[in-house]
Amino acid sequence: MWWTTKQGLSEVAGNYWLGREMQLSQYFVLDLAATYPIREIHLFNTRNATVNDRWTKNFHVDAANSVTFVDDQVDYNLVSPVQILSGTLTQGTSSGDPITPDVYYFNPDTEYRYIRFMAENYYGTGGAGLNEIQVVIPEPSAALLIVLGTAGMGLTRRRRK
Repeated sequence: MWWTTKQGLSEVAGNYWLGREMQLSQYFVLDLAATYPIREIHLFNTRNATVNDRWTKNFHVDAANSVTFVDDQVDYNLVSPVQILSGTLTQGTSSGDPITPDVYYFNPDTEYRYIRFMAENYYGTGGAGLNEIQVVIPEPSAALLIVLGTAGMGLTRRRRK
């Protein structure tokens, strides 16, 4: 899995994302590398390490299955995005670990490849940020694994002939 952004990137240090200094509507895009049904999204707000000046406040998450490249293929626009989530993140404390995530649940009936996290505004004086995002997909069912295993055995048998 990889992510990219030019529009909202100011720093990726210590494995967290910070939007541009004191700018609204900052985002990043995740590429899940294949389409998956999304069961949960866990969002860990940031505080910008010990500086304690950045927390995302209102946000939304869009999803799509294709993108167009812009800015010399450094940034992406989602094609026909669907807003799958919007809300307000918990500001959290200015110190102490662990950071507690805000958890959102979905009925995984549609599959997506690209996820865009958009921080609309922020708490604090520095701007928006996110410490971590976790996209949870359903585990394959036993029946699906049996079907896949059977298909794999069939392919193996054909190769041996």
